[in-house]
Amino acid sequence: MVLFYNGKRFVEYEFEKEADFEKEISENFKLFFGQDSIFIDAKKKIETKSLGNSIPDGFLFDLSDKDNPEFYLVEVELAKHDFFNHIFPQITKFFGFFKNTTPMPSASWPHRPINPRTSCATCQNSSSKSRSCGKHC
Repeated sequence: MVLFYNGKRFVEYEFEKEADFEKEISENFKLFFGQDSIFIDAKKKIETKSLGNSIPDGFLFDLSDKDNPEFYLVEVELAKHDFFNHIFPQITKFFGFFKNTTPMPSASWPHRPINPRTSCATCQNSSSKSRSCGKHC
């Protein structure tokens, strides 16, 4: 297959080794994913209790929408790999990783240490020694 893009001719290339395909993605990620993307080529082990371990080929941050940036796990696979025995189990583990992720509690900064004798920030800043002000907490 031949593709044309911006007046240039591109010929389809079939990779023999997955590592060569991964290198191509890493070196040309802006072409594949867009100019406002950040690709981190880092095979880090993601551990989940219920689904075992999986290692993505990379992490992608799509910043094209500044108000709604997106995060992706990237898995590069050759077409000759069996879908049900090789690709599907990996993707299932990635879904499990996201499903089992516990949201981080939100916090404001700067924050003050909690005084165990009071219940709210307003009371902590006052000279009152009571546990609850009855007005704020």
